[in-house]
Amino acid sequence: MFITSPTRQNVNGVGFLLGGSASDDNSIARIEVAISDPIKGVTQGEATLLSSGQWQFAVPDTAITLDQTIIITATAFDLALNSAQTSQSYTVVEDMEPPTISIVSHNDNDDVNETGFTVIGDAFDDTGVVTVSASLSDPLLGTTIEDQAVSVAEDGQWALIVTNGKVSGGQTVLLDLTATDSSDKTQNISIRLVVQTIVPQQQQLISRITFGMTPDLYINQPNANTFMTQQLAPASIDDSEVEAQISAMNIMELGDLRAMQLHYMLYSQRQLNEVMTWFWDNHFNTNYNVHRNVAYELAENQGFRIHALGNFRDLLEVSAKSPAMIYYLNNAENVVGRPNENYSREIMELHTLGVDGGYTADDIANLARIFTGWHEQDGSFFFNDAQHDFDNKTFLGVDINGVGLAEGEQALDILASHPSTARNICRKLITLFVSDIPVSGLQGQCEGQFLASGGNIASVVQVILSSNEFVSLEHQGNKIKTPVEMVLAAIRSVNATPNYPDINDTLADLGYSLFTFPVPTGLAETGPEWISSNALLQRINFANRFALEGQDGASVDLQSLLMAMGYSSADAIVGVLADLTLNGRLTDLERDIATQLLNENIAEGESFNIQSNEASEKLQRLLGTMLSYPAFQYQ
Repeated sequence: MFITSPTRQNVNGVGFLLGGSASDDNSIARIEVAISDPIKGVTQGEATLLSSGQWQFAVPDTAITLDQTIIITATAFDLALNSAQTSQSYTVVEDMEPPTISIVSHNDNDDVNETGFTVIGDAFDDTGVVTVSASLSDPLLGTTIEDQAVSVAEDGQWALIVTNGKVSGGQTVLLDLTATDSSDKTQNISIRLVVQTIVPQQQQLISRITFGMTPDLYINQPNANTFMTQQLAPASIDDSEVEAQISAMNIMELGDLRAMQLHYMLYSQRQLNEVMTWFWDNHFNTNYNVHRNVAYELAENQGFRIHALGNFRDLLEVSAKSPAMIYYLNNAENVVGRPNENYSREIMELHTLGVDGGYTADDIANLARIFTGWHEQDGSFFFNDAQHDFDNKTFLGVDINGVGLAEGEQALDILASHPSTARNICRKLITLFVSDIPVSGLQGQCEGQFLASGGNIASVVQVILSSNEFVSLEHQGNKIKTPVEMVLAAIRSVNATPNYPDINDTLADLGYSLFTFPVPTGLAETGPEWISSNALLQRINFANRFALEGQDGASVDLQSLLMAMGYSSADAIVGVLADLTLNGRLTDLERDIATQLLNENIAEGESFNIQSNEASEKLQRLLGTMLSYPAFQYQ
């Protein structure tokens, strides 16, 4: 048996609404309320029972006296006339002042996003703010929000979610807000906001060059250009904490290796470097199940991490000399007199020139002869000159003298600097960062930078991230997340605590197994490969298990996180979760469904209370719902 409102000490002398909750193993028959006033004595009445054990009672002005302390006692009776009682004292005051209202999230003439944004503020009154209403006027669209009620939390926080279609790009809109207290006194505030025609580059950068938004990134979002510059120079970013955690891992089995990779993805401050590390590991795909040696895969992975934003030529050599690759594509069997062409074919078709890169069957055969003797010994690359073909060869029109190891190095030089390699790598990088559909203008810029820089990946990626195509509306939220991007984005968005074996099981169920994909092409980067009716159902099931049950690889304490971040009102919580999980993309219907989940079974005149007993379960349901929205599947 509880009195839940008013939560403030002062109450209005013109009367107020009392609210509470009660429960019983059978059912509540009635609730009697007694108001004890030092001047007017005791006034009694029966409360109105609402759904889910909630109740209300209107305290009239005739039962209370100004400047007096009153005691209210509520007694609940069940059908067997068993009873429970609770009391609360209040001070009756005269409401002399209007409420105060402020906006804390924006200043006048701040930029906002054409596709949606959330305005947050505070409203207070000595006897309690009753309502906050909002109106939004757009020069082209007219009044798109008119006297819309905005919920106010017990701590005074309010939020207005402005969804897509309510404002026009390039225009200055006017937002008017009115707070009204229990005596019908009002206070108004207005703010002008400048609508940008494209999603800020900052939002797009975080979406594409990290494994997902985090609460810390959300609160301390850096300037877009600053963030990009920092991420393109990973050595300048202090990642010592994560490196120390990785060093403490004993990587002996495949599960350990996967845990290491996931830990880097989730927590490294060098997020772009990790995106590129996994890109290269997948581009130069090998399969642990072929050689069953964790050390091979670990050394290769660390080599890609070191050179992830360096020169392509170095990355190519990491792969070519990796024992994991030597065994995966059979170069260990490539010997003089019996060349094995498996690796020579794939290094051109997949790793460098591309399937239409202009090489011939003779080039495949001669490159296999060049790589004879590129073997492994004692866990490392070993040039076995006894098994090398020392005859002269011609490769891609270049005469190569049969001198041994240097032949392979020369072949790598030729492949790394070839225009077809520039075209193939740029096509894949544009797919990674911009669009699954070819972007012809950007493709040419990218190829030019690749060749001019000698294959410097950081400069190539910078061209892509700085391009108009990268930030254009056409390419916002248009890429479907791969399974690993989806799972990690969910974990990062709410600071969930990961369980790496569970995460790997979840990824395997979604068809995405780290380090054991059997096909040399690597795991697909394009959306259609990962979305079908069955795959979508599995993704939604993951979202709900993750949010509601703390399963599928992580445990979530959303209630504590939101309280620490300072969000308490229903609309503010929905708004921040939309930013953390959906890049702010929220329709009116989705917003209404989300806020209704938090406001369910709340009595009239009350608001969602983040500290209540039922708040945690409601927040879990809200997270599962929002992770099931279509926008979460996109980046």
